[in-house]
Amino acid sequence: MARKPVIFGNWKMNKTPSEAEEFMKGIEAVLTGNEAADYGIGAPYVDLDVCVKNAKNLLIAAENCNE
Repeated sequence: MARKPVIFGNWKMNKTPSEAEEFMKGIEAVLTGNEAADYGIGAPYVDLDVCVKNAKNLLIAAENCNE
């Protein structure tokens, strides 16, 4: 059985909650749930709530707080 790739990205505290919501809506609009990989976002603490509420086919993780 082949493994399904997992691809994550983050934005290192560069989005306000309203920008994060707009981003999530845009990315979710292109994901079908049938992709060949699982995709996710490492969001900063201030955006976690917005990301989790708007995630349908996108995995959400917390970004670390290390400088």
